[in-house]
Amino acid sequence: MSENTTLRNENEALKIENESLRTELAQLRSQVDRMQDRSSDLKVANKELSSAINKLQNKQSKLEDLQSQKDDLFAMLIHDIKSPAGIIKSLVELLKSYDLSAQEQAEIIEDLIITTQKIVSLSNEITRVLSLETGNLRIDYDNIDMNMVLDDVFHRFGILAAEKGLRFNKNYKELPTIWADHAKIDEIMSNLISNAIKYTDDGGQVSIEAKQSGSAILISIRDTGQGLSIDDLEKAFKKGAQLSATPTAGESSTGLGLWIVKKLVECHNGKVWIQSTQGVGSTFSVSLPIDKGASSGIILNK
Repeated sequence: MSENTTLRNENEALKIENESLRTELAQLRSQVDRMQDRSSDLKVANKELSSAINKLQNKQSKLEDLQSQKDDLFAMLIHDIKSPAGIIKSLVELLKSYDLSAQEQAEIIEDLIITTQKIVSLSNEITRVLSLETGNLRIDYDNIDMNMVLDDVFHRFGILAAEKGLRFNKNYKELPTIWADHAKIDEIMSNLISNAIKYTDDGGQVSIEAKQSGSAILISIRDTGQGLSIDDLEKAFKKGAQLSATPTAGESSTGLGLWIVKKLVECHNGKVWIQSTQGVGSTFSVSLPIDKGASSGIILNK
């Protein structure tokens, strides 16, 4: 075989080998590309998984925090109920154990009524808290006369204000009807007025003022009571908040009233806020839209 033939054969062999190497190299590059794509997909999947884990951990933390708050809240309510329940037991035993005059019996029965009312009030607050937290609060909208609502609340609390020696005033007239739940608006006003009376000393003043302001009605409950500190203002509407002010006649306080007020106002697409100076008094204001803001009979789910 000639030298030229040998070289040609070697060249052909090299070409075949080169082609084979190129094919293998292309396959290798393809594999590397696929691995890189898979690596990118894994990175994205890892990132999404990490984000999902963080969200679950945050949710778990929030659930644990809510459960802890609920446990604390119910522990406080049970504690508050045990005291009047013990008083009732003692008063009943007193009625059974002694030969009492008609006057003494009447006084004990009056104490029993007052103490029982405290337990009923606390029970109602527990029911309201459960309704607000589980989203099972029914809102029955209707056109309601705000003059009638405020007059009714003013009349009811006039006796309580008089018993504490407070000046109780009202300043409103010709208020518009609003689209709201009558019972819930009554509860909002009752809570705010009850608080104002509760934290105002003998000789002080509580007033209800209301007027139309644009497309809303603005209601303000003013008092000359103890007022709130800056720290109080920051936490006043939080559930179970215990403020620095104390009831002036030993009335009970669960720290739920203002939280319930805020929730009920928000159900009506309204706003509630406080202006207060410690040692001077407070003004609680509520703004409620006049026009229809939702369908009748909705179920709160917030």
